[in-house]
Amino acid sequence: MKKIITFILCLLTLTTFGQNDNDSLFRNEDYPIDKYSIKLDTFNFNNFQIELIQVRPINYKNSDNSSINCRIWLNVKDNKTIIDKLFINDCEALGGCSGIFVTEEQNLKNHFILSKFGDYDGQIIIIDKSGRIKSYFGGKYFLSPDSKLLFSIYDSDLAGLTIYDFSENKLIFTSDTFRNYLSEFYLYNNEYFAVVSNDVKRRNETEIVTFNLNPINFVKSVVNDDYFLKAKRLKSYNNIIYSPCNCGLKKEL
Repeated sequence: MKKIITFILCLLTLTTFGQNDNDSLFRNEDYPIDKYSIKLDTFNFNNFQIELIQVRPINYKNSDNSSINCRIWLNVKDNKTIIDKLFINDCEALGGCSGIFVTEEQNLKNHFILSKFGDYDGQIIIIDKSGRIKSYFGGKYFLSPDSKLLFSIYDSDLAGLTIYDFSENKLIFTSDTFRNYLSEFYLYNNEYFAVVSNDVKRRNETEIVTFNLNPINFVKSVVNDDYFLKAKRLKSYNNIIYSPCNCGLKKEL
């Protein structure tokens, strides 16, 4: 009897796994055009093709009484072979944006960057030169002037931060429990720092967090506003304007 029960449980597990795996493959017939809007983007990256499919219902409630906000497939292909993929079953805006966004400025030779927004769980998505997908806490991001470092703020109601080193192809830091909410990033005297977001600003003074990267630690301080005149502001990417930015659709400027 125990053997029969074990077999049934194993069979159910395999069946469930197979269903999830099938869901991670996009099929046109599952999303008829009278019910769903399909956004397909393809990008060439080195010898790979990156395929980004985002599907949203034309009406939130469909005739089959099932609903999704935004379903996403991200595939990295070598010719027709998928070498890595990311599937998001449902992505909800929750007062902000939803979906995966890609800036046209992809200036890195060995890395491709995407940003996921929604679910109070923003992600910075990095595809490396092997075609592998890595995902960390993030959203919009900032690049150092030499394009070796990435800083990404967690798009959430939590304070979070990710720092990635492209020159070493490695993660330096990621956390969704950072002590301070951060906004803009700067470089001064070979040190990187970010502005602390405060509801009440001090007169002629600003709180900052300076990043020491080797070893990693963070130093909070208060500087005079003249300090920023000497610093270089890092460029931000995928700084999406809210409403409407639904399932990968950007607001027209």
